Amino acid sequence: MLGAAVPVGFGSAKLPTQFAAWMPGRSIPEPMQQTAAQIYAFDLLVQNSDRRPENPNLQWRDHEFAIFDHEMALVTEGVLFWQPPWISGALATQRAPQGHVLWPGLRGSHPDYSQLVDAWESIDDTRLSAYRTALPDAWFPTTEEARTVDIALGFLRDLRDNLRPAVQEIMRTLA
Repeated sequence: MLGAAVPVGFGSAKLPTQFAAWMPGRSIPEPMQQTAAQIYAFDLLVQNSDRRPENPNLQWRDHEFAIFDHEMALVTEGVLFWQPPWISGALATQRAPQGHVLWPGLRGSHPDYSQLVDAWESIDDTRLSAYRTALPDAWFPTTEEARTVDIALGFLRDLRDNLRPAVQEIMRTLA
């Protein structure tokens, strides 16, 4: 079975000891505030719905986070009432304890998202095309799967082009 498997896969490193699951409602220590805000913003931008209080997919130790995901980001097609994050009110559901696990600890804060904006806006169309090219053909056995990737890349392009209004929406969720 291993010989017949797709030769390209995803892997991750084992976390060092002493990392623990982030508990919902926990206050965010000051040295972790900016990183927490970056994680929160990134999740909202890429539509990652998989960092909720009941399943945080977030660990921590001392003053560092470890995040992991389960393919829940960039899903925009077929989601009832979905709106892009740069549309006014599109992220309103995050303004609740049952939304993002970090929201309660960030509520009322005013994070600096300038580094995130600069990094995101530097992703040009050539780089987005390189993302598509880097994916192995074996991951696209059908036209529908290839279409899904193209939709996700189109969303990333639109997000880049509308990033500043999206960040304004993120800031509204923290007010």
